[in-house]
Amino acid sequence: MFRSKNNKDGNSEGLYNTTIIGKDFNLNGNIDSMKNIRLDGKIDGIINCQGKVIIGKTGSLKGEINTQDAEIYGSVQGKVKVMGTLELKNGSNVKGEMYIKNLVSEQGAKFNGTCYMDNLEQKYETNNIVEISNE
Repeated sequence: MFRSKNNKDGNSEGLYNTTIIGKDFNLNGNIDSMKNIRLDGKIDGIINCQGKVIIGKTGSLKGEINTQDAEIYGSVQGKVKVMGTLELKNGSNVKGEMYIKNLVSEQGAKFNGTCYMDNLEQKYETNNIVEISNE
């Protein structure tokens, strides 16, 4: 079951060494992982992942994703930082800012926001605004 490479509809097949967060799971907080993460539930917080993040069809994230690669079938609201490839699948819905190296978007994927693809590190790091006062 976990060795199949057929993952056309965002199901759990083909996910070896992946932490799966089920559809009945809700979390307010952050997750740090060295391996892949699959979200079928809901998270309000930040996902930091050195592997791949998959947001399944029933998955929902409000917050931030920092990862190497990502596939989104569900919904994300917030910042998405992907050092490799971000795949927006048919039926996905992303609102916010994307800082990515490569983008693959299927027909039927929705994105509403800003996408930065060049000079990824500089754009992401300098996005924080600092106000200096001359008093």
